[in-house]
Formats: sequence, C-alpha cells, structure tokens
Amino acid sequence: MEGYSPTQVYGFANNGLLCFTQVVLTVYGHKLSNRFKIQIGFLVASLLMASLPFTSDSLRTSESRFAVTFGVLFINGAVNGMVQAQVFGQAGTLPEKYMGAVMLGNGLSGIIMNSIKILLLLLLPGGDDNIFKNELIFCLLASFWLILCAVGF
Repeated sequence: MEGYSPTQVYGFANNGLLCFTQVVLTVYGHKLSNRFKIQIGFLVASLLMASLPFTSDSLRTSESRFAVTFGVLFINGAVNGMVQAQVFGQAGTLPEKYMGAVMLGNGLSGIIMNSIKILLLLLLPGGDDNIFKNELIFCLLASFWLILCAVGF
C-alpha cells in the first residue's frame, strides 16, 4: 500500500489485538480450559502462518495484499495473545525456574527464527521467485513448529 512500510504497520497488526486479547483473558479466561487456550491457539496460529504466503501471493494489487496480510496478522495477534497469556499464567504458578525457562524459550525462538530468515535470504537472494520461496519455507517451518508445540503440550 502506497505510503506504508510493512515494518511500520505489521508490528501493530500483530501486537494490537494481542494486548486486547490478554486483557479479555484476564477477565474471562477462566471460562476456557488451559488445554483449549494453548493447543487450539497453537493450531490456529499454525494455520494462519501456513496460509500467509498463499493469501498474499494470490492477490493482484499491492493494496489487497497489504490488507489481507494485515488481517491475517491481526487475527494471529489475538491467537498469540491467548497462548502467551496462558503459558505465562501457567508458568507463574510454578517455581521461578519455570518462568525463566519460558522466557528463555521465548528469546531462543526469536533468535532461531531470525537466524532461519537470514539463512534463507543468503541461500535464496532477491528476485520475485525467491521472495515467495523464502516466505513459503519460513512460514511452513514456523507452522510445523507450532503444530509440534500443540502436540507436545
């Protein structure tokens, strides 16, 4: 979309509803099971992540690609907020070393995913075909990992 940079807007898309979801779960979260909030959250996030390359690539105009990507990230933020609130809530009831492990895992996931993105950019540099391949590989790896997290819980 003209005049907008994804780096300026997509962070808001993902984190805007994340914060709202955590507030809602603080009040109403007891009505949903822990298993539902974590496993369903991971599975929905996995589907959203896997769909992202296809939804944005199939549209013709940059405005529609921007809007759909923003929408997917907005919904993803809500799902991530649900999972994050529950994981931190459960870890908070345990001895402090478990909260440290959650924080360590959170940090490592960021480092690992950014390292994968850098590696993909080095292996498949530039060009429209490679941009889609990079996005596809990255999103499918993230989706696969989210499924493993859902099953592992």
